[in-house]
Amino acid sequence: MKKGLAILVLFIFSFFKAQNPIDFDDVKSKVQDSTGQYFYEKLVYKFGYLPTTLDSIESKYLYYGQSYKIKAKEKRIIPVGDFMEKKRRKQYKEAIEEGEKILKEDPVSLEIIGALIQLYEKSDKENPLFPLRINQFRVLVNAIIHNVEEKNDDKIYTVMSVVDEYIIGGVLDYNLYTMRRKSERTSNGIIDYWKSGKKRISFLVHYPKE
Repeated sequence: MKKGLAILVLFIFSFFKAQNPIDFDDVKSKVQDSTGQYFYEKLVYKFGYLPTTLDSIESKYLYYGQSYKIKAKEKRIIPVGDFMEKKRRKQYKEAIEEGEKILKEDPVSLEIIGALIQLYEKSDKENPLFPLRINQFRVLVNAIIHNVEEKNDDKIYTVMSVVDEYIIGGVLDYNLYTMRRKSERTSNGIIDYWKSGKKRISFLVHYPKE
């Protein structure tokens, strides 16, 4: 996450008191219950059209429920290389088209939404999708920040991918690329402890159990 994007959206974030660790068994149960309030498809629909109507609990289940939205056998990796290459080459129109196409397959991708915000900011600020993507980005980042865990006087942010770890680090003004990392395996994934001088930040990168 580049600093410019962090500055663009940081002022609209809300910060909350530390919470307990994410209960992924509860998340899995809730998002797979088609009769419940937090059924994943319901949350994705609201996120896609009216993201500002999602409350903090819905946002939590939306972000952390990504791994449980479909059966494991139906999961597939969505390639983003072409999109990122077009973005790097400043082929803005083509990159935006590719990014929006990816979101149709993976609508809760913090990486793609964040990249699209940068593209719209640079080339098409009047596009009605620009404010929508900003609001979606805010929802996902707030979900992560809202559910920070305190452990041994450290705050641990739980993310669903390594890419998201770097994005949240950037939003919170931590350049992880310049920091030292120490990792610890846990039952829910890997905790990365980052340090540079007096600056410290930690992330649990969650890896769902098969």
